[in-house]
Amino acid sequence: MVLAGTSALAMLDDSGQGASGNDSSFSKFSSGTKFIVKALAPDKIASFDSYGIFKDATIGDDTFRRVNSFEPETPSTKNDKGYATDNLTPWDLAANYYNEQAQALIEDGADKDSATVKPLRAKAAVFRLKQRFILPFVDLDTGALIYIDMSKLQAQAILKVTKKQHEKGKLNRLAFELEKSGSGKDTVVSMTPIVDIEDELTDKQQANFAKVDVDAVEPNFNGLTFVANHAQQVENLVATGFDISAIGIEAPEKDEELPF
Repeated sequence: MVLAGTSALAMLDDSGQGASGNDSSFSKFSSGTKFIVKALAPDKIASFDSYGIFKDATIGDDTFRRVNSFEPETPSTKNDKGYATDNLTPWDLAANYYNEQAQALIEDGADKDSATVKPLRAKAAVFRLKQRFILPFVDLDTGALIYIDMSKLQAQAILKVTKKQHEKGKLNRLAFELEKSGSGKDTVVSMTPIVDIEDELTDKQQANFAKVDVDAVEPNFNGLTFVANHAQQVENLVATGFDISAIGIEAPEKDEELPF
């Protein structure tokens, strides 16, 4: 389930999509998007385990079909590096299916980047859980709270800025330009303080800036993620084209109520 506040903040330490409700929803934050915002205190964030396939992935002779992201109803137990170790979800089992084959080859002397091992590692990555972080901001164009879905590295970059200004007690006195650029592994999320509010903000943005007290804003993370039970996770796994019999799972009964 979604972890909020200090629990989510701890997940950003280096050592350690679809909505299921009607409360809040993610704002689109694709490359090229720019928001003028006020930032909330660094502990007003949330994190969740995300599974899914963003787009069809062809690896070797296998093609795994796109499946919308979801959060497991019962999260797996993870080690300090974020890898699932116990109470595994069906998707964790699928990832381990390929990881174990890759590890067996490596133990027999194969290189991890060899033509036999690398595809197996890539297939495992398709099904592996991804830790995602939800950062809320006040959009100064509307005065409303927006929720942005970020990777761990992206969230760390933003929280570095937020923490610095929060420690100085300046969050209520600063506006920021929140921007996403690049693509793929070169995607960059940045948040830059706006130096001159009167010159760089529109009249509407200045009005929203003046009336919003970020210390009084409390985010509502309900409804942001689609929470899937075990049967729904299995159905999603089948939908990708993965053979669930390989991990000892049977398909749910056809008369079970599923949202898809």
